[in-house]
Amino acid sequence: SLHRVHYRQRANGYVKNALRHHGVRDACERGSRWNRHAFNRWRDIGKTIEEIPTSSGSIYLNVDGIVRTEVPNRPSAEYNIPTTSYVICRKDPNQDSMRMSDFHYAASAGQYGTLLVASDSASCAMPISIEMPSVQFTDATDAFGSALPQVTLMDISGDPNVIEAKLLDQLGSSSCDDFKKTWPNFVQEQGTGLYYVEDRRLELYDNTNSSSTTKSGMLGNRCPRVPRTFLNEDTCIPRADCGPPVFSGEFTLTAENLRKFYEIDNKYVYRLSNLPLVGTNNPCRTNTNRFVRKDFDNDSSGCASDSGPEFPSIVTAIETYLGGLSDPSSAIVIDIEDTSMGCTDNNDDSLGGSFSVTIPGGSQACFTHSYQYEYSVFVMNDWAANHPGNPSAFRESNPNPIAKVAEHENLSGNVEESVVLNFPTWGFHQWNFHNNRWRFDEDLIGNYGDTISFDDLPASAKSPNVVTSLGGTVVSESGEVVEVCSSPGEVANAPELGHQYLLQKYGDAEEEYSDTLDQDHDRWYSNHLVWNTVSLNAADQLRQR
Repeated sequence: SLHRVHYRQRANGYVKNALRHHGVRDACERGSRWNRHAFNRWRDIGKTIEEIPTSSGSIYLNVDGIVRTEVPNRPSAEYNIPTTSYVICRKDPNQDSMRMSDFHYAASAGQYGTLLVASDSASCAMPISIEMPSVQFTDATDAFGSALPQVTLMDISGDPNVIEAKLLDQLGSSSCDDFKKTWPNFVQEQGTGLYYVEDRRLELYDNTNSSSTTKSGMLGNRCPRVPRTFLNEDTCIPRADCGPPVFSGEFTLTAENLRKFYEIDNKYVYRLSNLPLVGTNNPCRTNTNRFVRKDFDNDSSGCASDSGPEFPSIVTAIETYLGGLSDPSSAIVIDIEDTSMGCTDNNDDSLGGSFSVTIPGGSQACFTHSYQYEYSVFVMNDWAANHPGNPSAFRESNPNPIAKVAEHENLSGNVEESVVLNFPTWGFHQWNFHNNRWRFDEDLIGNYGDTISFDDLPASAKSPNVVTSLGGTVVSESGEVVEVCSSPGEVANAPELGHQYLLQKYGDAEEEYSDTLDQDHDRWYSNHLVWNTVSLNAADQLRQR
């Protein structure tokens, strides 16, 4: 009995999104997890509940523009909350016994769950405790615009400590087309008529048999591939169906197109903006410079503050570069390489300067000297989970600073608001991206405004569904023969066995404590628990001892 097998089968924790070493279980997949309580104590911390009256006199509780539940009366009036919109709070369980519950009602104890709220994040030091509402809708069609999927759910049979969570068993007459890729989804249980909200959890894939292992979306639609070693070399075989898919066609990196990666494939694809000029020389001191046309729609009169008169040679270099482009009027990001600007600037006056230039054809534009990745487009799933500021935001009852860009309700109607990640200019953020830029190289899609080939997308962005929605074509499901090796004990996790062991100890998960497991224990003792459990219960107990 392998300890790795025991551990992997029972790791079914909360994860923000799919990464290279694990996926998230789709809502329509058997084994996906569902809750009766309306708010999630990981994903919802720092988010704002809005009370919205219905035509029947009840109240919808909305988060990010999505109805979470329906209640008969305003919680703000019932619990003396000063506003009708309020933040979901988090209290440190190591310092305060008051905490947000992961259930609506525990029948065995006759106890209702707790939801902590405050008028804003700063007031979460002294939150208001209210009853955790269940997921309930008088008319789901009114709440969502269409009926919810009716499904069969099953209990988490392997863990008696789970209070009210259930797993998806059968879709019934529904299909995966009835579910969103983005969180949260809702279902109605057949038989009971009760409503449940998705509790998106970890998915680990099986790679114990190299001949039967299958492709996974988290690996760019390739099969799991582990290095050949003396332990697994006998399992390695060539597979013609395990290579990455091949696409044809091109698309332009516009705000509307970037948004589709999130809506269709739950990928946080952003244009980076306001990156500080850390480690950047002024244009006169280097032969490699990036210039960005940041006010593309409103710069026909040039720059409001123009550095061009002081550095005319920089203006000439930009205009010369634009003259060599087939469509200079559409250029937003230009990288002038191996070219001297022909100027002197000992005081860094040109660093970050804006330059009015004349585009071939006679119109004006304003290009700003920028950091090397300013207006670059990246898949930011890794940063959404592992950004160094995520734990502090979580502790301070603020939403995830990376994920909130895509997840928040966009009231302005400007799509850029949901695809542009603006970096703060204060504190450690000045160096944050620059010091970690190596982490993003393999997730770089291109520069905003550029037209790129679908086949040139990084593996993390190669989703056939996104490609076809953007007008591309899947030429081949697998473009090459690859060697696939299995890995001893690399089994899939089993949701029916519950969540017994934590997967990671960084990012949002730094804030996971013993009470987040289905059966509480200190996270640092997990290795002892694995060994003890296997040695006492496995068929080969003597070998374990």
